[in-house]
Amino acid sequence: MGFGDFLAAFIVQAITFFLVLDFGAQASQIEGLELIEVGSGDEAHLRIWNELMLREHPLHDCRLVGRQLRYLIGSAHGWLGGIGFGSSALSLQSREQWIGWDEVQRAEHHERVINMTRFLIRDRVPCPHVASHVL
Repeated sequence: MGFGDFLAAFIVQAITFFLVLDFGAQASQIEGLELIEVGSGDEAHLRIWNELMLREHPLHDCRLVGRQLRYLIGSAHGWLGGIGFGSSALSLQSREQWIGWDEVQRAEHHERVINMTRFLIRDRVPCPHVASHVL
């Protein structure tokens, strides 16, 4: 491991775990709350998202399969968590029945259905209902 790799790993750890816990107990008091899309060429944000999922998500896994979207939950206080979406199951009888789709409608609209594969609000975020506020 060269110095550049060491420095990159150190920066990722420092950024990943930066979180200032000085905001109030209400979600509305979180300053600068935003969702940041993690694009395919966005290595810095992808590394942060991966580290958060590996270290703090209950599955300890950052791999997503199929088409996917990743978002970091950011704020002026630091990284609060992350969200991952992926392709939905091709066919799921209970879903199609609940929506009311027949086979033709399912084939026509399936691309509009997504699956939330990861959702993380860090344990160190002392704010109830922040997950609902983010969604």
